[in-house]
Amino acid sequence: MLSTFRWQDFLSGTVLLTFLPVAVALFIFLKSTKRMDKKANGTETIDNPLKLGALAFLWGFICAAVWFTWSPNSGFDLRDFLTYGAYVDYAYWQGAGCAVMVILGDLFLIWKQQAKYSAAVLAALLIACGFATAFSFASSFGVASQDGIGAGLSLIGISIVLLVINMVLASIRSIGGNKASHS
Repeated sequence: MLSTFRWQDFLSGTVLLTFLPVAVALFIFLKSTKRMDKKANGTETIDNPLKLGALAFLWGFICAAVWFTWSPNSGFDLRDFLTYGAYVDYAYWQGAGCAVMVILGDLFLIWKQQAKYSAAVLAALLIACGFATAFSFASSFGVASQDGIGAGLSLIGISIVLLVINMVLASIRSIGGNKASHS
């Protein structure tokens, strides 16, 4: 049975469950982390925040799109994906592989930014936003359902995990930087 893609569901779900919460969180967290960066590193600027944000969003989107469009029946058949939506019976290795790729990409982005607190928040939230945007694609096929909630929950879960990892890395980097400057 052919399912139709509903743009209005995709856009409304993505805006309400992904973009709006991330914009609010960025507004709240970036103010406090800039002060933390100034105290820890003497500077509060992220090297090219637009580039970091775009790469983080793209990385999250690609991880979800690549890992969750594969199906055991058709492999990476983009035509099936765009016609019927995402395959929903994921293997455990798909979830584990996706998680590893999300975290490795996040660590790379943070490391390139010298693990500043503000970069840690920006990368975590925008990777999660990109992931949830790709994930919300599935809620836009067939009969309207509660699939969009999965996008919101993935946004929350990925944000929390990456924020914890990134803040620990930023703290370690900050402590190491302070020891070097006091020597």
